[in-house]
Order: sequence, then structure tokens, then C-alpha cells
Amino acid sequence: MLGDESFVQKLRDRVKGLHKERREITALRQGMHKERGLEARNVAMWMIWESGTKSLLEIGELFGGLDYAAVAQRIRRTRLAHDARTKRKLLGEMSNVEI
Repeated sequence: MLGDESFVQKLRDRVKGLHKERREITALRQGMHKERGLEARNVAMWMIWESGTKSLLEIGELFGGLDYAAVAQRIRRTRLAHDARTKRKLLGEMSNVEI
């Protein structure tokens, strides 16, 4: 960088600020992806349970060895977070999915 000391310092401060903002945005974006992924897994567990084809233990095994109690808790929370209309829609969409 060419310029006097105050000019160089201003540039350093500006670059530092941009770097900090970029890290904050990246962290926020990663957090959103994790939440969406977790919600999708929970809905998938709920839909499999509602289909009646797998036990809680089997669902837990499908999702990386989760304990049946953890699966039951996720299903309960997901069920409470969605209404009956959403449930019917999701079950209809899953009708052609083979588990």
C-alpha cells in the first residue's frame, strides 16, 4: 500500500471490518443450513413413523443409530409443530417413497 500512515491505517481498518462481516455472514448461513437439515430429518422421521412401516428403533437406525427415545421425542416435537393439513400433504408426497 502506498500512502501516508493514516491512509494505510484506514485501509487496514476497512479490510478488517470486511473480513469480520464475511465471517459473520458465513456463520449465519451455516447455522441456517444446519437448522433446515435437522428439520428435514425430523420431518422424515415423523413421516416414516406415520407410514407405520418402521418401529422407533428401526427409524433410529436409519438415521445414524439414534436411540428410540430420541426418535420419539423428535417425532412428538415435529408433530406439534405442524398442522393436520401439512401432515396430509407430506404423507401424500411420500406415498411413492419406498423405505
